[in-house]
Amino acid sequence: MGISAWLHYKEPPSLLIATVDKFARLPWENRAGAFFGGDTHRPPELIIQDELHLISGALGSIVGLYEVGFEAILVSRGVYPKFIASTATIRQASEQVRALFGRDMAVFPPVGLRQKDSYFAREVPLSEKPGRLYVGYMAFGRQRQNCLEDLAGALVSTPQVLFNDQDELKDAWWTEMVYHGSLKGVGNSRTNFQSGIPRIQHRLLLADFLAKADVLEPGIAESLRSKEFIRSPGFFNGDCPAIISEKQDLAKLYKQYFPARKLNIKSLTSNQTRSPAR
Repeated sequence: MGISAWLHYKEPPSLLIATVDKFARLPWENRAGAFFGGDTHRPPELIIQDELHLISGALGSIVGLYEVGFEAILVSRGVYPKFIASTATIRQASEQVRALFGRDMAVFPPVGLRQKDSYFAREVPLSEKPGRLYVGYMAFGRQRQNCLEDLAGALVSTPQVLFNDQDELKDAWWTEMVYHGSLKGVGNSRTNFQSGIPRIQHRLLLADFLAKADVLEPGIAESLRSKEFIRSPGFFNGDCPAIISEKQDLAKLYKQYFPARKLNIKSLTSNQTRSPAR
């Protein structure tokens, strides 16, 4: 046993933080009575349970037994503790609280009288503070491993088209940050950014380039599509073919789209220290 653990029993702290699995040790440790006041201290009056929604199933059954035991000890010493449980999931919270603590539940803060003020957040006009726009995306006809390819490819290619002469805007909109809940998801995205996404990036840039080139010179898009060089890596890396470079307007348009930006991919996971995906 370390020195700090020994001091916890000798001089119990005002605030004790532990995981619920530590409950099982208390019946086997005689000195644990110090945490309930012992002979010289006042017993705990406040018990806080974080992530209440996780205390369910078999774990909840065991924890509920200990909670009842702890409360019985405190009540026998003249203290009626207050329980505060926090959770982001309130579905059937009343039933869960009653099963764990044997008490009725009161939600804090209660539902407010104003729709635009929920205590946690207050709605303000956009003129007072810029807001955020949240967009949902669902890829039809794609497998789970590569469902982000089309969206990521569009986000990579669009800044090059919209902000050709504005480097600060290109830099701001070119960075993509992708979050995953597993190492497998990180690996899948890294593979996509190395292969599938660049292909989509090239396809989108080429399609837009040909559409605008056809406006400058009608019929040129069909002529270029028949050329072998338009599918070569060099075309996307900035090797402008003579049929385009000889015409000033087309050459200028080509420089707006190509060379296609090369992706700099970084990963950050719990077992490695690297920069986030960019």
